[in-house]
Amino acid sequence: MKIPSAIAVAVMASLAGFSTAAFAQDAQAVRDYLSGQRFLVTYRHGGPAYGTYFFLTVNLCRSGSYFTLGQSRKQSVLESHGEQVHDWQDQGRWDVTESAGRIAVRYISTTGQVSLYPIYIGPNGQIATNNGMTVVRKGPAQCP
Repeated sequence: MKIPSAIAVAVMASLAGFSTAAFAQDAQAVRDYLSGQRFLVTYRHGGPAYGTYFFLTVNLCRSGSYFTLGQSRKQSVLESHGEQVHDWQDQGRWDVTESAGRIAVRYISTTGQVSLYPIYIGPNGQIATNNGMTVVRKGPAQCP
């Protein structure tokens, strides 16, 4: 998927550093691009054999709310115990902000936990976080 050139310029500006006025315009372009979309986010914590794999379906609603369905999978050290699977849900508010001169997505969970992820959006629309996460756009968000 090709993204509008304004977003590509906004993201490139975020990599180079920019003024506060430019950030507001760039952040809005990124917010518009992410808003109303559903994403699959995957990552691993730990080693390949016994690390934990995480799979998150993140719905970024136009209202500024988010809803996440998550699952972690970890191979048991004892083969007879198979795989440990844990499912969970999270929700709260999301927004686009600045972190160390870069555009970032901030999540504030209803539990009070705050998470911040600097993001990069390539000219082809691919989203990267530069921290080992894979982010794939999966279509429209499923929001109430």
